[in-house]
Amino acid sequence: MPTLADLDDPRRPRWRGLLWGTALAIPVTGVFVALLPRLVGALLGGASSFDARLDRQDATIAELCASPDASPLRANLCQCAAAAERPALDCVGPFHHWAVVTQAARCTGDPAMSAATSFCACVEALVLRGTDGDEAWGRYPHCEALADYPGLPSYR
Repeated sequence: MPTLADLDDPRRPRWRGLLWGTALAIPVTGVFVALLPRLVGALLGGASSFDARLDRQDATIAELCASPDASPLRANLCQCAAAAERPALDCVGPFHHWAVVTQAARCTGDPAMSAATSFCACVEALVLRGTDGDEAWGRYPHCEALADYPGLPSYR
């Protein structure tokens, strides 16, 4: 119902704002709907590659603990893995510590590792920075992400 103030200054019609809002909302919604499957695929694809990496690490830990060796690093890792349901998740610290020390030994002793120069430099930097219980071992996945990562050794 109009008031006296509306006689001097009438209200603007709302249909113009409704048209502008609809004209903007339809393309924005269309872009969102078009990109949503890609976003979901990227998230689920990242999760599957993470699961595959964890499965490989679990297999490596199981293979490592089945082979006879008396190194204290291996014993610490196997003790943790024996009590864990998913060793790659529950024993990250001991696994990274073992992996850094093992890969550093491979880089200095194995001539086949000469092609992995950036990986070996990364691992050697971690060895120089790390001590027992240090957070430097947690940076090992950054070394794994390098292009010349040779993979973990097999113990079969």
